[in-house]
Amino acid sequence: MVLLVILVVSSSYSQYPIIKKIGNDTLVLMTLKQGDDINKSYIKNQKNVDSLNDLVISKNALFDSLKLELSKTDRKKEEYKVRYEERLNMPTKVKYQYHDDGWDFTEKIILIGIIVIQFFTIKR
Repeated sequence: MVLLVILVVSSSYSQYPIIKKIGNDTLVLMTLKQGDDINKSYIKNQKNVDSLNDLVISKNALFDSLKLELSKTDRKKEEYKVRYEERLNMPTKVKYQYHDDGWDFTEKIILIGIIVIQFFTIKR
């Protein structure tokens, strides 16, 4: 029984990883299985980081394209705004030196009269 207790106590002291300090350097001793587990988790985490980096790159590309579209839209908006303001400042009627509004109205009435006369003079 005493021998069993001594074996259990001594086996608990031989648990890995063991950290030893030699001067300013630190040495870590571990089993092969622990090293393989650490390597597997490192590879898994590296794949996760790489996939997240790819996702960030694709999202940045999408963001840049949307920003470009927004700037194009803003330029178009400014262009239409300038056109609208120019049209508001345009004179609505161009006044000629030799024509007044009364003469234009008289011409229209005469043309309408000619059309009506032609309509009634058509032979059936």
